[in-house]
Amino acid sequence: MKRIFFIFFLLIFLNSNAQNKTAQEKLFLGTWKYNVVSDTIAEVDTADYHKPFSEREIKMFFTKIKVNKSSAKLYDYEGTLNATWEINNSNELYFSIENNEILKYLIIKLTNNTLELRELNSKISTLVYNK
Repeated sequence: MKRIFFIFFLLIFLNSNAQNKTAQEKLFLGTWKYNVVSDTIAEVDTADYHKPFSEREIKMFFTKIKVNKSSAKLYDYEGTLNATWEINNSNELYFSIENNEILKYLIIKLTNNTLELRELNSKISTLVYNK
């Protein structure tokens, strides 16, 4: 009897977790535009300024993000990058871009109209996008 309850509980837990991920992914779909007015705090990242330029971590800033079911277009001032995306652990966003590089962000806030991201090694939320 305990085994049946355990299996029943496990099935319910896994099903609700999958539904939560699907709902979150649906919220993420669409076109997001960077909004400096909504941005919380401008942060100057000085973590690797002591290193030569060629050894510094590459930081990317996107003015617009267009998200489809399986792919995304990341726009900056110089052009567009094609990417695939994935949300893990309900708050980790990964963009895999064309040169096999993976951009990692934490999702701080995701609603119908607001997307707030933070780079994994940053201490302050700096990227706010609106639909």
